[in-house]
Amino acid sequence: MDRLVILLILCFTGIAGNAQDDIKSIQIVDSQGKPVKGIVVSVNACGKDFKLKTKEDGTVKLNSANCASINIHVGNKFYEDVDTLIDSAGGDVKIALKDKVIGLEDVEVKAFRPMLKGDAEKTIYSIDTRGLLKNAKANEALRFLPGVVAENDTYKILGKANNARLKIDGVAASAEDLKMLKATDIKQVEVHNISSDDTAGSSGEINIIRRRHERPRIYGTAQVWTNLLHPFFGNFDSFMFQNKKWDLGARMNYVTNKQRMENGVERQYPATHRIESLYEDRRFDVTQFSPALKVGYYPNSNASITAKLSHDKYSSDITHDTRGFEGERTNTSAKENIEHYLALLNGFLKIGEKNILLLKGNYHKYRYTTRYITGYDDFYRSAMDEFTAELVSENNKIGWLWDDNVRIGLKSVWRKNDSYAAEETNYSIQQLHASLSHDFSKKLSMLLILKGETDNLNHKRSYEFLPSVRLNYNMGKAGSISANYQRNVVRPSIDYMNSDTLRVSEFQLWVGNPNLASQHNDAFELSYRKQIKSAYLTIAASYNRQKGIINPAYFDPQDYNTYTYENIGSKDEASFSANWTQRLCKGRLNLSFTLAGLYTNYDVARNFTDAVLMVPEKGFGWSTNLSFSYLTTLQWQYSLLCSYRPQTYSFNTINYQRPLLTGSVTKAFFDDKLEVGVNFHNPLLFLNRTHGTSKFREMRLRSWRRMYMNGIELSLTWNFGKRFRGRRGAEDVGNNDIELRK
Repeated sequence: MDRLVILLILCFTGIAGNAQDDIKSIQIVDSQGKPVKGIVVSVNACGKDFKLKTKEDGTVKLNSANCASINIHVGNKFYEDVDTLIDSAGGDVKIALKDKVIGLEDVEVKAFRPMLKGDAEKTIYSIDTRGLLKNAKANEALRFLPGVVAENDTYKILGKANNARLKIDGVAASAEDLKMLKATDIKQVEVHNISSDDTAGSSGEINIIRRRHERPRIYGTAQVWTNLLHPFFGNFDSFMFQNKKWDLGARMNYVTNKQRMENGVERQYPATHRIESLYEDRRFDVTQFSPALKVGYYPNSNASITAKLSHDKYSSDITHDTRGFEGERTNTSAKENIEHYLALLNGFLKIGEKNILLLKGNYHKYRYTTRYITGYDDFYRSAMDEFTAELVSENNKIGWLWDDNVRIGLKSVWRKNDSYAAEETNYSIQQLHASLSHDFSKKLSMLLILKGETDNLNHKRSYEFLPSVRLNYNMGKAGSISANYQRNVVRPSIDYMNSDTLRVSEFQLWVGNPNLASQHNDAFELSYRKQIKSAYLTIAASYNRQKGIINPAYFDPQDYNTYTYENIGSKDEASFSANWTQRLCKGRLNLSFTLAGLYTNYDVARNFTDAVLMVPEKGFGWSTNLSFSYLTTLQWQYSLLCSYRPQTYSFNTINYQRPLLTGSVTKAFFDDKLEVGVNFHNPLLFLNRTHGTSKFREMRLRSWRRMYMNGIELSLTWNFGKRFRGRRGAEDVGNNDIELRK
């Protein structure tokens, strides 16, 4: 009995002693004996696997009461792997890591991050994210891309008048898609000054290539913002998932706000000394809704299929108070809706080592409607259904063509244009295009694009030959110089061809012209690029000749209130632009400055001289853009975007505009998961006012517009999950040869 009591006492004593050793501490230190924070420690205890991350003092705590021994594994790209077995009955453990030694066969040391590559086909840039917050998005990074002019959510290639097309891994992207992609996930950016998709409605292409990661990732963003000065609320939510074979991305954008715009028109008749004045006060209750879903399937590296669905809707309740030219007052209200539906399906198939097949198809539905609730009994509708199919074959080497990359594609587009009362204006387009990229030497390269198009617009069969060529010469440390010629065509929009009457107000009625023809553009450009230490200099000089330009004209020269669209003549335009992009303060300060000058001359066809406003018909204008971003050592982000176009010569008006200023202050909290920002829109200008002058026969016209555009916004952004890798997908179909309301 005594022995049994003694045995029980020893057992309980042993258990108590083990209970004190239940919690074991493991400390990870570097080769200098300093604790290492954030190291992942893989543990196998009692047949169970789990992971722990070291704290500030380099320690992790684990329970070891029921295990005789514990397996420990430490793996990190900066240190040699450690695999060890520890005794659970022992004391605390310290593990010292050794620095990992990486052998490099060839090392080139540069003081500044260089431009990666430049030839006639494209220029490839690296993205420096040192001056951006950890969770900064791609739209912020593109603001400081050399030779790119950013303004709000649009991007232009220097020297180009129209916006560039945006792509991510070769698939069409919108401004909202850029906000889903982290800047740190960008491997490089390809800028194509010319491509086979170019039309007069676009200017080149910016294609973002994402980094590849080895493990499945989940990532998302939830953002809300509100205006502290005016009624305004918005949110942007995104979610992305990826594993070895699937990509899934979804986003939803919702904005509601109230806007106000005032217009004034003064007509002067010097012969009779008569003056007529018009004043309009328009108020808008706006709702914007934009969901999208994208799915990609990648069974292996030789094939992929990508599908994308999106819907963009803009709705506005409008109230309109007018004091007419004769002093009469009218009050009206209307509902306006603009909708875009898009379904995109792309396939990518690699055949052998040389051949690639791309199959592209999409469906685009556009609808614009206006219905007056009070004041008038009007209803206006424009709608377009567009179906596109394209097959592209890419051969990396063809022996009789210098063993170069050749792309050949066949595209067919069918459009059905519909309206409320007018006849349908349906037509189709067939296109055959081929492109060749060739290096004559290490310095001189060429990109040649040949396109042939035919359409039956206005029930007339037309044939177009649209060549493009670009030459690039690399001068080493002296930079590179490029020259290109491009011919393209822009077809009239459904809104321009709709013969129904769109009543903007009692004194502004628009009647479309179903007999409009296409507009043709010939563009010449000479550009220069050079990296100067941590800065990039880009200069571009261009000349554009446009024939059959589509512009407003009076429907009846005796009626100054009703407008239509006509192919009024030709236009010559010459421009000179320079962009300076600079990184200072160890990369924490980003600066991009652009200065551009423009000369425009119009030549109106004789039969339209009495139907258009034409003062002036030629003149000079200039503009400037400034983008600034600074990240402090305490992770405060200060940003500024300013644009100024003091005097612009458009088709029939000199436009004068005050500076547009946007700024923000952002700070990240909770391990960069929560971002709090304050955004400023024109804080120094309560009103954004523009005005213009024109002349028509015996009448002089002065107009002005005033918008309440200032604001102070408070935004909250929550980032969750992990980043995931990107893959190459089939390219999109570019059909921007017409313009639609956004």
